Amino acid sequence: MPIVFPSLITLAPSASALVAGGTGIVGSGIVRSMLKQGAKVIVATRSEGSYEQLRKTIPENLQDNLGCVVGDVSTEEGARDVFEKAVKKCRGIQHVVASIKGDNSWFKQGRLIDQPLAQFYEITKYDVTGHFLLMKNFLPYLENNMGSTYTVLTGFPGSGNTAPGTSSSLRSLAAGSLHGLVDAARDEYQQSNVAISEFHIKCHVYSKDDLDICARGAQHLGNDLIGTAVTAVVATGAREKIEIAERDDVRKWVRTKTHGVLSTDISASAAMPQLPEELIFPHVPQYPYL
Repeated sequence: MPIVFPSLITLAPSASALVAGGTGIVGSGIVRSMLKQGAKVIVATRSEGSYEQLRKTIPENLQDNLGCVVGDVSTEEGARDVFEKAVKKCRGIQHVVASIKGDNSWFKQGRLIDQPLAQFYEITKYDVTGHFLLMKNFLPYLENNMGSTYTVLTGFPGSGNTAPGTSSSLRSLAAGSLHGLVDAARDEYQQSNVAISEFHIKCHVYSKDDLDICARGAQHLGNDLIGTAVTAVVATGAREKIEIAERDDVRKWVRTKTHGVLSTDISASAAMPQLPEELIFPHVPQYPYL
């Protein structure tokens, strides 16, 4: 069942954004949604090959607004290089979305105290350090732009969630540090031009159309749904932590931002209301894991 967004939750036609980690399952959904809203999007990725795969899934009429910078944001030199390339490629970046993490979604190497220090550094390097360095480079820049936003995507581990039975202690430790990092940044920039938000995903996300996923249950979402929800967070300039544990959480959040003005659920067989097509959550073709 698609969700219908009121017209006020849309990006400005001239919006420009950097999506770090935009070739991943979650990030690619965000990139596609922003492009559909007319934004210029720069993807920051460690692999140019992953970007080329993503580009193939984007409709040709949107590709002119899509660009890429390659670099490793988990190092000071790499993060600075990504920043300099991004602002050179697209002057006036207004929005940054950070959807980055390590290569392994679950760490399964046993108890916390049995891990070598090198493993600790490796996990925190990609799950926390990269976010810190992105903030360090982009927040001072965004602070000079009225109406700018910085959105951090976080996952299930951390905030009291240790994923029982997965031996994911280091992953949970890093995630908890990331939650703290976002809280500190949001507090420090509360009265600034840049709105900082955390989009906390506590459910499964797939690189498929949400209509193909919803039959699996409320905690299984397509990345098109997540992508459009994150775009709405950016468009409204949210300064908060948004918790998404199931599909209905998206509806609840939208209602709070539109004072309850949200169309009722529409089944696939029901007649569509007279609303502009762009107000409906996009349903994108399936594409492979990137």
